[in-house]
Amino acid sequence: MMKKLFWIVLSCTFIFLPNSGLFASGTITGKVLDIDGNVLSGVNIRIKGTDLGTVSRTDGKFFLSGSLSGTQTLIISHILFITEEVSVNVKDDSTIDIIIKFTQERSFYLSEVVVTATKFNTEPEKVPQTITLIPGEEVEKGHFYNVGEMLDYVPGVRIVRSGTVGASIGVSIRSLYGSKSLILIDGKPLNDAWEGGVNWNTVPTAMVERIEVVRGPSSALYGSQATGGVINVFTKSPLPGFHGWVSAGYEMNGSRKISDADADGYGRAGINASNFQLNGSYKSDNTSHLVSFGLRNSDQSFPSPYKNKWNNYDIKYKLNHLFSEKMTSNLNIDIHNDNWRNEAEDIPAEDNNNFFAADFFTKYQGKPGIFSGRIYMNYTNNTNKVISTDLKTGSKSYRLGLITDYTLPFTARNASLKLGLDSYLDYADVNYEKAVVDMTYLGVSTINIYDKKTGQIDQEQADTFSGTYGSNAQEYNLNNAALFAQYNQNITNRLNIVIGGRFDIHSEFGSIFNPKAGITFEVFDIHNFTTNLKLNYGAGFRAPTMRALFSKSLGGYGDPNLSPEKTNNFDIGIFERFGNFGFLELTYFKMDVEDLLINDKQGSTGEGYWVFIPDNQSGIDTLSFRQRKNLGDYSPSGWELGFKIKPHRQITLTGAYSYLDPGDFTFQTSKNRYNISINAYQPAGKNKFEAEILYNYTGDGYYFDFKRNPFDSYAVTDGRIAFDFQNLFRISLHGKNLTDKKYRLSYNAWQPGRTFVIRIDTRF
Repeated sequence: MMKKLFWIVLSCTFIFLPNSGLFASGTITGKVLDIDGNVLSGVNIRIKGTDLGTVSRTDGKFFLSGSLSGTQTLIISHILFITEEVSVNVKDDSTIDIIIKFTQERSFYLSEVVVTATKFNTEPEKVPQTITLIPGEEVEKGHFYNVGEMLDYVPGVRIVRSGTVGASIGVSIRSLYGSKSLILIDGKPLNDAWEGGVNWNTVPTAMVERIEVVRGPSSALYGSQATGGVINVFTKSPLPGFHGWVSAGYEMNGSRKISDADADGYGRAGINASNFQLNGSYKSDNTSHLVSFGLRNSDQSFPSPYKNKWNNYDIKYKLNHLFSEKMTSNLNIDIHNDNWRNEAEDIPAEDNNNFFAADFFTKYQGKPGIFSGRIYMNYTNNTNKVISTDLKTGSKSYRLGLITDYTLPFTARNASLKLGLDSYLDYADVNYEKAVVDMTYLGVSTINIYDKKTGQIDQEQADTFSGTYGSNAQEYNLNNAALFAQYNQNITNRLNIVIGGRFDIHSEFGSIFNPKAGITFEVFDIHNFTTNLKLNYGAGFRAPTMRALFSKSLGGYGDPNLSPEKTNNFDIGIFERFGNFGFLELTYFKMDVEDLLINDKQGSTGEGYWVFIPDNQSGIDTLSFRQRKNLGDYSPSGWELGFKIKPHRQITLTGAYSYLDPGDFTFQTSKNRYNISINAYQPAGKNKFEAEILYNYTGDGYYFDFKRNPFDSYAVTDGRIAFDFQNLFRISLHGKNLTDKKYRLSYNAWQPGRTFVIRIDTRF
């Protein structure tokens, strides 16, 4: 009886299945266009209420197949446009072809969420800290050799180059300069173990998807290296299928020469430089690969017969694998080399810098929370060789790190809690063939300072030391382990709070706790015109690096008795959103710094530090050096303004203003800095013409400490015109320092004059 009943039910099932539509299928194909009718790649197309979806290809086309019979609603989303919903009626076993065109841009929601400030996915206006987002389109359209060069246009941030194209770059956030800001690549710390800084040439712009800049101490989440702030660079992710991109640029000199006599002994260089980048990617359903190769070089000709030459290459590999709907993993490998041959310097030398990094990250979303873990390694090998003597100074350093965290959501409270572990081990092997050792303070004495370029001798009062020559080969290590926690809750739809803290145990300086607390409150909201009030407090600390403690280099002589730098910062700000027309953010900050760490070159008299060294060949060598020291207390404050406004769909205005009151201490600071840019484009069928002009002003300021070395204000104007052919081929002309302004960012580093760059980009 049961067997007969089974066959009756099965037969009825097959009889009625065609009418029920359970086995019916259909196909949806189509093309996605932007507002101007250009094909649009990277668009997410998803069937509403299901997990079925796809992404448009480089030609804008997409394909969906499955159980699609009947009326279906497509959700069409892209980072640049307001999400659209389109209804289609699919008949059984048929194909429907449609064209979808976006109708509204979302220019000011280029990144709907930010993650760096809180490690939660949060809308920018609901983050208590002051942040700036730089979308990948802005990075890609400009001609910058590395990410560091872009940061000069961020409120509260200033970059300082030690020379011209390819030279080292220091980043100052709210006047905290050098290695006091943490640099991340896709969340992985990049700062090296020996110096604590970053070679920005290891971060080429060609790989950038977006940049998040967090201003103000972030040690409550990120530890010792985040007293100034955090800069997180997110790299590109592959699109489905095979894709490639090639970029080539050539920069040429267009400026007048400035001789040594007209430039305090340091003439301005003429520039000839090239930049080549090749990217390739492949993405299947569960796995993606991305490979990038970059090659850059520059010849810099001075009024003297000597030149400086820079050669640089980098290789990057990025692997992503989806093990299941709940678990994904990423592997990143970076290889980089920088070579500088400085023949035009006082002491001609050659620098060779090698960098290798590996990073494995995994994320598991279970019930009820999300676990993520990261293991990473940074290796740096730097060598300096004096050309005339072949004397070498070198350091090799490693950082091995582990970062894990667990996020627990509290759905009923509209809240979440993040708990984490962050630990690392630093190791350095330093070798000086000829170092200055046994240094002893002699007091303030009169010395003869000889300028090798002008031949002039001046007598000055300066801090003097005695010392001897000797080799110095040492190994050093430091380690740090920390626990951190952060709680985020939406008290109401308008009020959000973030509280957290981090407990660090440092091998040299013991334990320290850094808290943070922030509030955002939506004061006003009508038709997406919103006003948000931000209040934030954060504490930070900066442990001296191994170089600051142990170095025997005259570029920064170490002191093992240094104390950590401690920081307290308070922000209050307004974030104003003007619907789809743009935004404006205004912030006031006040910072108190205890035991400020500096690399001082002034000394007690302003004429620096000098050491007398017996030499069997030349008698007594008199050399200048810099001293690592704790300066004391420091209390800067200031205002920061940033905005992006779109008065017309094809015109964008972007600007920033920073006012800084540094008190008595100054280092590469000026009270007033601002920039403004105007970008416009004109469609021509499926093509596009684009133009941009950018004006960047820096007011009167000071090079070094205690207001002893002033510099005059300067303004630089850059421009760009470009033609984009169907989003597949692009040619652009960039003009830098169009007015040929004579200016410098440090005492002996005159910046390039007018240069022009021709650049070609193509995708396939």
